[in-house]
Amino acid sequence: MSVVIDASVAFAWILPSQRTQTAQSFRMRPDIIAPFLFEYELRAGLLAAERRRRISRDDVDAEVSAALALIAIEPPPHSFDPALALARSTGLTFYDATYLERALTAGAELATRDQALLDAAARIGIQIVDAR
Repeated sequence: MSVVIDASVAFAWILPSQRTQTAQSFRMRPDIIAPFLFEYELRAGLLAAERRRRISRDDVDAEVSAALALIAIEPPPHSFDPALALARSTGLTFYDATYLERALTAGAELATRDQALLDAAARIGIQIVDAR
């Protein structure tokens, strides 16, 4: 079974203060997928860490490349309506609902460090991996 990861899992690969063994284990999986939004969230989060001097500019560039080499990034869907409906029904942000929708559509597990996303996935029957 493939696994959808959100950016919080990648941050736990990259940022020492967020590392967890569970998150690290995903680096070895050949079946990681993420919605197109992942690339934006990854870069935005690492840029914020760079600005806080938690990671260097060179390391951000290298880590983005390394992370993207491990993940099959899905293209934007033809319609964002399913993710919007999930956001409304679960109380999640639209961004988090995009990961939820991707896991649901792909029949995949969902790995995240986000409690609200873990709770919503469990409520609708998606197999979850708590990467905290």
